[in-house]
Amino acid sequence: LAATDFSARSDRAIRRASLLAREQGARLMLLHVVDDDRPERLVIEEVATAQDLLEKTAGSALSDLRCEAKVVLGDPYEGIARTAAESGAELIVMGAHRKQILREIFVGTSIERVMRLRVAPVLMVNAEPSRPYERGLVAADLSEHSGHALKVARDLEILPRTQVVVVHAFDVFAKGMLSYAGVSTEKIASHAKEMEVNARSELAGFIAALDVDPKPTSLRVKEGRAAGVIVDAADEAGADIVVVGT
Repeated sequence: LAATDFSARSDRAIRRASLLAREQGARLMLLHVVDDDRPERLVIEEVATAQDLLEKTAGSALSDLRCEAKVVLGDPYEGIARTAAESGAELIVMGAHRKQILREIFVGTSIERVMRLRVAPVLMVNAEPSRPYERGLVAADLSEHSGHALKVARDLEILPRTQVVVVHAFDVFAKGMLSYAGVSTEKIASHAKEMEVNARSELAGFIAALDVDPKPTSLRVKEGRAAGVIVDAADEAGADIVVVGT
């Protein structure tokens, strides 16, 4: 299911969804949600216009696919989640959100709200799609959720068969307190190295226990906060897709 608000961000999502559908021989649903909290005349006009635009897209650029165009009423996130559930969608594809700082603080973006409902995996498309994903990064915190994310990405054949890196962020317990207490830099470094070795061993065991095929091609552990570690690792690996569990 590819959700669109007819923006350039959504156009990228439709192109990525169509690439995936072609690769896998999957059916594709194009969806637009019309806000029905407005005068009836405006709602009727937007529904007709949106249906026409979706059908033109399906009949031209996507004519080689089994493609359905659908317009529903409601709040965007609720309409997307409801339609995904009703249609049995295995993947929801959406464009990166527009920055609306105050709205994001209080209610979250539409894509975040769809994710929280946990109807189906959500793929957020940030870059212009031109080819299948070639290098993947999977963030693992050794939880059931991150293992599930990796397995789902494999089952949906979103991740490439090769060039997949798994990264795990770890913290050195009480590192700041050790320094404050006067522990030598050498001892702190040795402590950090020991924790890194332990983290690498735990990550290797975690991946080995997962029923995924093929296994990731490399494992990396790095000290630091998770978000920063993931971004740095994605940059270092040249990843064009990042898999993260909720």
